[in-house]
Amino acid sequence: MLRKLKTVKWQVLVFMVGFAVMVSALVSAFFLYLTYDFQKTTVIQSAQYNLKLMADTIGADMNEVARLAAFSANTAQITDYFTAPARRAKPIGSAAYDRLHEEYAGSRCSGYVQRLIVTETDGSRLLQVGNFSVDSYPVTKYSLARFDGLLPGAPYDWRLIGPDPFNAAANGQFLAFYCPVYSSANRSVIGLAIAETSAALITDKLTSYTMPEGSDIYISFGDETYLVAGARELIPAESENAKGAAVSYAVRDGLSIAQTLPPARFLPSLNKWAPLLVFICAAIAAVAFIIINRLDKGVSRPAARIRAKLVAAADGDFSADVSLESDSEMGEIGGGVNHLCRSAAALMRERLDDETRRRDLEYRMLQAQINPHFLYNTLNSIKWMATIQNATGIAEMTTSLSRLLKTVSKDTRKEVTLAEELDLLSDYVLIQRYRYGGGIEFAVEIESPELLDAVIPRFSIQPLVENAIFHGIEPKGAGRIVVSARREPGGVAVSVSDDGVGMSAENLEKILSYDKIDEKDCRGVIGCLGVRNVSERARLAFGEGYGLAAESELGSGTRMRLLIPYKE
Repeated sequence: MLRKLKTVKWQVLVFMVGFAVMVSALVSAFFLYLTYDFQKTTVIQSAQYNLKLMADTIGADMNEVARLAAFSANTAQITDYFTAPARRAKPIGSAAYDRLHEEYAGSRCSGYVQRLIVTETDGSRLLQVGNFSVDSYPVTKYSLARFDGLLPGAPYDWRLIGPDPFNAAANGQFLAFYCPVYSSANRSVIGLAIAETSAALITDKLTSYTMPEGSDIYISFGDETYLVAGARELIPAESENAKGAAVSYAVRDGLSIAQTLPPARFLPSLNKWAPLLVFICAAIAAVAFIIINRLDKGVSRPAARIRAKLVAAADGDFSADVSLESDSEMGEIGGGVNHLCRSAAALMRERLDDETRRRDLEYRMLQAQINPHFLYNTLNSIKWMATIQNATGIAEMTTSLSRLLKTVSKDTRKEVTLAEELDLLSDYVLIQRYRYGGGIEFAVEIESPELLDAVIPRFSIQPLVENAIFHGIEPKGAGRIVVSARREPGGVAVSVSDDGVGMSAENLEKILSYDKIDEKDCRGVIGCLGVRNVSERARLAFGEGYGLAAESELGSGTRMRLLIPYKE
């Protein structure tokens, strides 16, 4: 047993150490995940904030360029120039140019606008201001065709047009914002305003934007995606690269900026967190050691003792072990085991006592049926009958007596049918009627024929009839005894009623009592042992709900009622 206890202890120890290691790993992994998630959230939020500031600046400058182009398309001096007759076109055109140049020069984004072109629909009249070099192609109605295919048909739109279409030597990419010019008279489209803008309008904002190593910026124009690389130049890229970016922000419809972040930026620094993780693991290991020690003292050892006690109880040792009991939960379980052992021992003793009492009652029952007093009286009656009568009475009594003796000596069954018990009773009553000279009337009342097949303890009715004769009818001299049987909710009720002298409450209680009563207590009360045996046998055989009940009143007779379960 000691070896088994040590084996269990080591198994528990290994389990708890493994559990502590697993918990430490889980806590460390969870802590690292929280740190990773927090750092990732912080980095992304910071990038989102910085990207938003940059996108808002770019959007404000693009709005300024769009405003400049919209002014060019809607100012009255320019539209009047396009609609003026030829003779007045020159002075109006000169004033319109001055007004356009004035607005252009006052714009804070004029340094990015390479050309601001306002042209009539057929290109016959146009105005141009900007920062173009002297070696640029002249802008005429013929060279405007260089924009063909670069500008979509929708009004008020931005488009990345690539290199400057009017200067082959110009480096970098250019954007174009265009809007229609409407007539001030009927709002019909009479021309087009184009603001050719350097891509530096966007890329210059990135020069002050600090990005971590391994991070990229993508700019998307509609379905086209460009990587901002090197000296802030735009390189065509796959759109999937921008879609996989960690941070994205829309500058305006059709234009968005996205930034990728390297995964290494999200990982916590082991130099900072390693000591903390080591401390956490050490703390968990220490707590696990304390828990293991307490569990070993408070659970494992008591559980092993309880198990050993249960094994001993299974082998028949129901003695209590006080070492199992304490104020802890396991002590309460140990107390329960001790209580179980005590209860089992008490139950076994009670069962043994019941069996002993049952055998004693059966012996007393048989003894009561064939006691010498009964045999003497019967034989004495036969002698007198032989003297005063012919052989008929002697033959009947002898036959009945032989059947009784045969049943008592040879029939060892504990239960018989009600019909068999009544046959035995008829023989007994016949003898008693001869004995008392016919002063006893006997009747049997059965509620239904199937009750004759009901099983009843052997010699259950005869002691009741004997008690009725000796205690009720004999003092009176004559009387009537009725045996009846009927079904009740609890089973079958067999009653023996007589119209004799009745009993006092004291004698009635004494007859029915079976706790701590022996033969000395039944002296002077005829039939006490037999009636008491019937009641206790029924109780032991069928339970507390069954047994004998009695009603009696002095001068009015007695009724004994035996309740048993119904079974065939």
